[in-house]
Amino acid sequence: WSREGAGMLAQDLRGLMDVRRVDDAAALLISPDQAQRFREGLRQRTLTAQLALMMHQSQIWRSELQAVAAAVDTRFDMKSPDSREALKLARQLYDTPIQATLPTVDNSINAITALRDAVTAQEQSQQVDPGDDGPDPDAVQPEDASPQGQAQGGVSPAGSGTL
Repeated sequence: WSREGAGMLAQDLRGLMDVRRVDDAAALLISPDQAQRFREGLRQRTLTAQLALMMHQSQIWRSELQAVAAAVDTRFDMKSPDSREALKLARQLYDTPIQATLPTVDNSINAITALRDAVTAQEQSQQVDPGDDGPDPDAVQPEDASPQGQAQGGVSPAGSGTL
């Protein structure tokens, strides 16, 4: 029973301690507070990369993602699947082009030309319309606008005399 007890104790102690190989000696000297600031710095870099993406600034986009990839590669455990996935994602985003092609003045000129052509075609179709013979004879014209009203001495409709 003493051997079984010693074996169970050794197994429990192995579960408490985790032995890892660390290539970077500076990583061992990072305090929890420094690690928190390091993670905050990575968040800042990713936010800056997001802003650069929205503003189509490819140089800032690439430099921030390169810094994130380098930080993940050097400071995180590459045996962890999460670290490998984060590094893979940062490198894929780094390779993604974000430059947008802006429209040229030619697009506006083509739109204006098409609109002018449409208006001209509409005007020509209205001039050729055979149902339009001129002014409507049944339309009532005001007296002061007729040439006869002006020839009578310019009497206004109110009858106030001549002008």
